[in-house]
Amino acid sequence: MSRPQQNGNPLNDDDRQPWLERIRDVCFSVQAKNETAVVVCSALKKQYRDIIREG
Repeated sequence: MSRPQQNGNPLNDDDRQPWLERIRDVCFSVQAKNETAVVVCSALKKQYRDIIREG
């Protein structure tokens, strides 16, 4: 759990960046191995979805 969450505060965009990059990396790794996976993330903002899609 990140420090903002530990203090009861929501994450900001900077806090979310590493999480989104990790989700992206996992998705591309699974694809590169021709494997199947289900990855769930709300990614409500277009900016979040763009980070996940870039590769």
